[in-house]
Amino acid sequence: MARVLPTRPSAEALRKEAKALLAAQRSGDPSCCETLRLLHGFESASDADILSADVNLAKAQFALALDYGFSSWPDLMRQVEAAAPPRAQVVRENGRVFIPGLEDYGFGAGDRENTVIASLAGAMRVMGEDYSYADLMGISGAAFRLQFHQPEWCPSSPHADCGFPCGETAANALPYEFVNHWVRKDPDLFEKARSAAVASIDAGLPAIISSQETGLILGYADGGKTLLGRPPYARDSGFNAYGLWIEQLRDARRWEAMEETERSGAQHANGHIYYCLVDARHSAVQYLETIAAEFDAPVAAHLRRAADLYREIAETHLCRECPTNIAPMPYMMKEGEVWTQGMRDAQAAILDEAQKIERRALAEIDRALAAMEQPESEEQ
Repeated sequence: MARVLPTRPSAEALRKEAKALLAAQRSGDPSCCETLRLLHGFESASDADILSADVNLAKAQFALALDYGFSSWPDLMRQVEAAAPPRAQVVRENGRVFIPGLEDYGFGAGDRENTVIASLAGAMRVMGEDYSYADLMGISGAAFRLQFHQPEWCPSSPHADCGFPCGETAANALPYEFVNHWVRKDPDLFEKARSAAVASIDAGLPAIISSQETGLILGYADGGKTLLGRPPYARDSGFNAYGLWIEQLRDARRWEAMEETERSGAQHANGHIYYCLVDARHSAVQYLETIAAEFDAPVAAHLRRAADLYREIAETHLCRECPTNIAPMPYMMKEGEVWTQGMRDAQAAILDEAQKIERRALAEIDRALAAMEQPESEEQ
């Protein structure tokens, strides 16, 4: 069976594929023979003859190109170049080099709370790629996830790179290769990462910077010495996270035993996690409605029912009133106000209702997945 190029083929991946084909031939692996048999002189050769032949990398590349339906390796590479993902516009003015297009792009403060996914979506936006924040929240699984750090309440619980790697999953779905540079306070590593960021901007590719949260590097000044960017502002997951969150919100003794500083920190974590949950479930609605349009019934029907249930979670329950009233941050409290046990009990009741509906939503998604696997004649 002839090979088929992906929508966005990678020249580097094809070079590795050609090297793997050559390595297979030299190691005596007969799986390479079907492709190598496309070469002149090998058309009628046996597997043994092909495996014992003198094959070099150029021949392996030629055979691979023929298998992909091209007349030569250069023709294949030209197709790869033509299908290469776009680069963003680069502006050079007043001593600055930068990629425009995200001047009005907000994230990490009540809007696109997942800064890892928001940074990837922002990068795709300036590249002209059709991947929205909701798309990447859905593709990565972040739209359907809840994590809650135990035993301490940590505001980083929803972070995309904690627990299940939502950030990596989203990045792997994009038509770009990401290269990581770990700095770890090492001056040499920092210089290498800085140089890579500058080169990336020059090539029209935004760079992503991540520590506790994630942001975008969109330019540089002073010849690259200063980077210009858009900064943002052990966990239990899933229904176990819901259960622990609800249980601990209702545990009056837990809160009475806390020092004021500890209670304030837990209140901050509670608010941030709640706002991230609201943001995620709104993204789930958008994502499910978008992909439902790509399927026929009954898959689409299950996905739309799941979207309706997530809308009920987000609008009827999590946002039955302003989320900052349900789960206020310490700095939002007016003078003399306190985060009372009654407020925590009320939030726990909202979360309890939300998790019940979420089970029904996930059941609809399971039914959609099952329907995708059924032959057409078996669909109901």
